[in-house]
Amino acid sequence: MAGAVLTRAAIVAVGSELLETTRLDTNSLFITEQLNAAGIDVAFKSVAGDDRTVLGDAVRFSLAGADLVVVCGGLGPTDDDLTRDAVADVLGRPLRESAALVEHLQRRYAARGFTAPMPRNNLRQAMVPDGAEVLENPNGSAPGLWIDHEGRVVVLLPGPPRELKPMMTALAPRFAARASGQVIVRRSLHVVGQIESQVDQMLQPLYREWASWAPWPMRRWLEAPR
Repeated sequence: MAGAVLTRAAIVAVGSELLETTRLDTNSLFITEQLNAAGIDVAFKSVAGDDRTVLGDAVRFSLAGADLVVVCGGLGPTDDDLTRDAVADVLGRPLRESAALVEHLQRRYAARGFTAPMPRNNLRQAMVPDGAEVLENPNGSAPGLWIDHEGRVVVLLPGPPRELKPMMTALAPRFAARASGQVIVRRSLHVVGQIESQVDQMLQPLYREWASWAPWPMRRWLEAPR
């Protein structure tokens, strides 16, 4: 598949409720699992509230340090669903209404048996940044978006896990095709009877050996002064 190789990802979870004590961000764990299986390392994650400026800053920071940014949440029809707007601002891509998405939303609304006209705020979900590819959401009304931008990729996914997980799973082959082909594998070693600094000292020769071949950003961590 054409496009730059994706090696380093950032995740932005969107929603003011994720900054409170009653909701956990489980989406990021699932996204990380899927990306690691494709050979893409997740370098950092962030949570942004429903604020256009804050969300824009989070996306801008992520783009500065990663070649893939996955943004989840904030794609619904209400005024506090600001992900499309913030990403369009950061990328400098105007939002345009997709006639195909408008028709899809109207059909979906009618199929659910509602007799009243569809609320106009649902049309927010038909707004697409210029040049973005629409990703089908089989379990909800808000479509996802895939944007190739100046050698990087920005993917927008809905927040509800029952919608996000199938979409992320469907994208797995696409991520793998854009990755380096090296799958990320982790192994845990359990040490007893030694304090952390002693173990670190014993492992220094191994750290130096790893640093000679480990891909970045692991190399940066291994080479850091201790």
